Amino acid sequence: MPVAGCIGGNMAKTLLLADDSVTIQKVVNISFASEDVTLVTVDNGDDAIARAIETRPDLILADVVMPGKNGYEVCEAIKANPDLAHIPVLLLTGTFEAFDEERANRAGAAGHVAKPFEAQMLVEQVNRLLPQTQCGQCGYAGCRPYARAIVGEHVELNRCAPGGEATIFALSELLNRVPAPPDVNYGTRKPPMVAVIDEDACIGCALCLQACPVDAILGARRYMHTIIEPECTGCELCVAPCPVDCIRMHAVT
Repeated sequence: MPVAGCIGGNMAKTLLLADDSVTIQKVVNISFASEDVTLVTVDNGDDAIARAIETRPDLILADVVMPGKNGYEVCEAIKANPDLAHIPVLLLTGTFEAFDEERANRAGAAGHVAKPFEAQMLVEQVNRLLPQTQCGQCGYAGCRPYARAIVGEHVELNRCAPGGEATIFALSELLNRVPAPPDVNYGTRKPPMVAVIDEDACIGCALCLQACPVDAILGARRYMHTIIEPECTGCELCVAPCPVDCIRMHAVT
């Protein structure tokens, strides 16, 4: 059952989320950021019941596996309370967590949602904050793979040398994580650069074409190559493969 279907309408709504995953908490927050919804978040089942009594939410999302009472037990407690029994409860299940549909029905759950729901949304948010140089200095094959690792594996936020401190702070604000200084093991921030090919020296080997992650080099085998400057991200990946050393990085003016 879609979450929106349980919380629709024009009036302001309150959503109670009980899940110990910080990632899921953030995903739900982003999902309803543009809606007139107040999100109340707890990380265990016991607090979920207490906050339900306190806030009388319009919808409860409860993880089936979390500290304290699990999602089934939370649902049972909600439905056993005459003042709360009308509130729909959606159970959240992980990809590798067995879902007991019979127990959910006995507990009175309105349905269940498989996680990670809308997780890609958070990856996209993180990816948009990265500089899109696709340089690979972070240890991943581009900005999007790094974004996936940040969201899915809680990789450190300080590996993006081109983004520097501004990117670290933007990511930490988005993800509610403590910022750390840039990790110099993954490079240091440089001024904006663009690759320039010495066209007289170019032999048309095409190795730079293969190395460029954003297709910013125009040319073909045995023909002179040139850089499409507006597309160049300054990643420097084209420099090392050149066998005649005809590519230089120039500061953007």
